[in-house]
Amino acid sequence: MMKTPFLTRAIATAIFATGLSNQALSKEHNSHPGPVARVIDLPVTTQGPLWPPAEVVNDQGHFVLIGTALESDREGNVAPVPQQALLVSKHTVPPLDDAGVESPALGGAPYSVIRPLDLSAGSADLDMVLHANSYGPANGPGGRPSIPRQGETTYNLNGAGVVCRDVFPAESQADVYTRPSLPLQEVPIYGFTGDGKRHDVDSGEALAQLEPVVDQRRASPITLGDWLSADGQLKVQLTGRTADGSYTGASFDFRLDNLIPNGLYTVWAVRGRGPDALAMPNVITTDAQGSAQASFLVSNPFPEGNSDLRIRGVAIVYHSDHQTWGGCFSRFGPGVDAHGVFNTLKAAGPNPFADFVTVAP
Repeated sequence: MMKTPFLTRAIATAIFATGLSNQALSKEHNSHPGPVARVIDLPVTTQGPLWPPAEVVNDQGHFVLIGTALESDREGNVAPVPQQALLVSKHTVPPLDDAGVESPALGGAPYSVIRPLDLSAGSADLDMVLHANSYGPANGPGGRPSIPRQGETTYNLNGAGVVCRDVFPAESQADVYTRPSLPLQEVPIYGFTGDGKRHDVDSGEALAQLEPVVDQRRASPITLGDWLSADGQLKVQLTGRTADGSYTGASFDFRLDNLIPNGLYTVWAVRGRGPDALAMPNVITTDAQGSAQASFLVSNPFPEGNSDLRIRGVAIVYHSDHQTWGGCFSRFGPGVDAHGVFNTLKAAGPNPFADFVTVAP
């Protein structure tokens, strides 16, 4: 039976590596009586930020949302509702200013829901082939990239348009480069497409040189059922204990299973100032069975109070183009070449990191 951890499991409550209770920990660490370690189940998602509504779509470009939906109540108030499974229209109307221009800074707008997704065993929805968002051009309305592609919807649905201008586009591409929505397994790998030819990394033009015959990539589709079978756990362990009982860092240890075999993933910390790489490098690659383990040591991840440096959540992102750009989230933008698969902020319940406290070393 296919597993759907985001529906069947809540974030685990305190599981301490020391086996000590909260009370025992409080007695041992008088200055900082909070927990020392915790293990949580990572919630499966298809969502990063709230715009676009999801980072994968179906073959018609509608958003396949496993995560948090924006819904309005009878009074017209918009609020996030976690742990939803919905097909959201690509024609959803985002927040608009007085001139009718898309303006995510205004806050929320409700998603236009086509229908709930059926995630029961044997459902046809589990066989839905997942696609990347369409894209382009980079200089879309308001100077932001168009996601979805211009002409396919009335509005951009990509929030602030996450893109690193030092990575893409070249000046000649800014107003002209577009890309259709493609099945995840067909998203272009720059310089390698599997057709036996090398390709120019900017124009996509086929070159005369042949690519190495040893290169391979997945040929079978990636379905919603494949995506939801992902299973992951994260253990956070405070480290670097000082003489007064404080801690100066934390290790983030991941155990991942049932991901895309031979896939490339990155790990991101969500702080008050926004997302950034949990550590550098922040890359995880899975083996032929889709499993991986990785550990990252982070200095002072949980400053006390509401510091913008405090880690509030952790996300793992799948890169369908098998590329990473260091501290840059993606080449094009959310859902085009980077797709959220785990995100602790998408779970119902309290923030599992809320009671961790660290200090500067």
